[in-house]
Amino acid sequence: MEMAEPIPPKHLVPGTRGTFKFPRWRAMVEEWNKPLPDGHGWRFDQSGNTAEKMFRNAFADGYEAVTGQKYYAAKPLTTKDEVREEGDNLREDFKKHGPPQVGKKKS
Repeated sequence: MEMAEPIPPKHLVPGTRGTFKFPRWRAMVEEWNKPLPDGHGWRFDQSGNTAEKMFRNAFADGYEAVTGQKYYAAKPLTTKDEVREEGDNLREDFKKHGPPQVGKKKS
């Protein structure tokens, strides 16, 4: 009787390079658009939107429909200067008041 291999072969491990072969993005878009008439809302070639943007929006809508949660929550853009300033403020606050106390209000 032959012992089982403790490590599965690379081609059976998800995430291993080459495990899944997907067609190029443009080929998938063309294949998707084939059965849909021009101007159909599901086509990924409508004017004003790139196919990638439309796909991302469709994915986000589907995610929200299935999970009830937004896929993407917009965050305000932050500059390096704003991050640096916030860090300086936190360090200054720490120097004045010490480490935050759990359950106590800051004076």
